[in-house]
Amino acid sequence: MLLLVTAVLVIALGGSSHRRTQVSDLRLSTARAEQLGSELRSGTESSVADAVALPSAARLLPAALRQLASLRSVTFAFGSFRDHHDGTGTIQATVVDQSGASTAWNVTLVVRGGEWRIDDSSFGGRQ
Repeated sequence: MLLLVTAVLVIALGGSSHRRTQVSDLRLSTARAEQLGSELRSGTESSVADAVALPSAARLLPAALRQLASLRSVTFAFGSFRDHHDGTGTIQATVVDQSGASTAWNVTLVVRGGEWRIDDSSFGGRQ
């Protein structure tokens, strides 16, 4: 199951190949960090698309949405957020799957539409 969830996250959170936006004053709020986790687990394409910086024509597969919705939790460690001051930032996340297995993720965020969204992620190991 962990490999399947990992594959879904890599596909769903894979790099979006879009232009970076210059942003100087946009901060990641704790509310937005919590919202990103909720949106990922929502099970709806529109909510997941609010969390992920997808290319304009991209669609999420129903199987990917089901896998994301099945996660027990996706928690972003607000204190780990680093703003790179070029419209990108990084943050650590912990994902707990259906079985209770916990994994760490290194997540790259990008500003799109005036909000921080997930641009890419890499597996950081089991916890």
